[in-house]
Amino acid sequence: MTAIRREDGRILAFAPRPLLEHGRRAQPMLPLGELRRLRDETALDALEPKTRSDYARALRQWIDFITYYRSMGHHLPYDPTEDTLSAFICHRYRTVSSVSQTLSGLAFTFRPRLGTEWERVRTSQLVTNTIVGGIKLWRRPRKQAKPLSFRSVAFALRTAVSNPRLDYDSLLFVAMVALGFASCARSAELALPSTIRFRDPAKLPRRSTVQMKDGGFSVHLPYHKADRRWQGSYLYFTCNTTAPVFITILRRYLYARDQRCPTSPLLFVTKAGLPPTRTWFVSRLRRAFGPSYSGHSLRSGGATHYALRGLPAEVIKRLGRWRSTAWEDYVRVSPQLQQALLSSA
Repeated sequence: MTAIRREDGRILAFAPRPLLEHGRRAQPMLPLGELRRLRDETALDALEPKTRSDYARALRQWIDFITYYRSMGHHLPYDPTEDTLSAFICHRYRTVSSVSQTLSGLAFTFRPRLGTEWERVRTSQLVTNTIVGGIKLWRRPRKQAKPLSFRSVAFALRTAVSNPRLDYDSLLFVAMVALGFASCARSAELALPSTIRFRDPAKLPRRSTVQMKDGGFSVHLPYHKADRRWQGSYLYFTCNTTAPVFITILRRYLYARDQRCPTSPLLFVTKAGLPPTRTWFVSRLRRAFGPSYSGHSLRSGGATHYALRGLPAEVIKRLGRWRSTAWEDYVRVSPQLQQALLSSA
């Protein structure tokens, strides 16, 4: 302990090193190799399991591309150059309509390795022109899920409410339809992916966070792919912009769910006590509404319904948790939503 006397006679004492909080030990320093391994694992966790799989596939495609031409006698490096990256992009455009995800996967691998050299190659005139030219030459019409209409959804919910013999899983299905449509939810926010290695139950809404009051319904969504703060958001709606039957069917489901699966923390649970999968949900959706619909039909249908009701685009965007650029892309490829927004303007 070091002490000094101030001009006013007071004595100040300093510890030779910062004092630790009571009961805490200094964090031991890891070996640099182990710390780097931990860093790589942590950085990889920034990606969703599905995104990690897509990026790994992009890298495999790149390696296969270079390996093939090396086997043909061409001396090509595995690190991308303007020549090899533009040729690879042209190769990929022969089978896909967009290379943006492939390039994102390559950037995830090569940017940390090559630094500014990757940026120079990626933004070069040759690579940029190849991307634009590929879009023009090999463009394909973008597939868009057919939006469900409010009339169809409301009719299905009223039919379910009037059926006293409705089985539990059917009740679960219509409750998911009600919440998905009214809150413009993604199917991944209501059900698990069909592929086992992509599943993360921590992303699904919890029963304990449900609130029903003042003619509205809300449930906390732990996180979703557009939530970069990982703090979650809410799926919510009110009867003023939908119909009372949406609340009625959810209330009926909650009662049945609490009787059958009282210990499960998840909001949506099948009669087997497990969260529903996307295959389970979409197969029932197509049986109920037709084969032209998919899990995204709820989200697009809800957005179209609210636009027809006259809600401003900014309100719909917040309700569906769209990022600005994603919302603009979504409106551009959805003629039904464009017409609805124009009608309400």
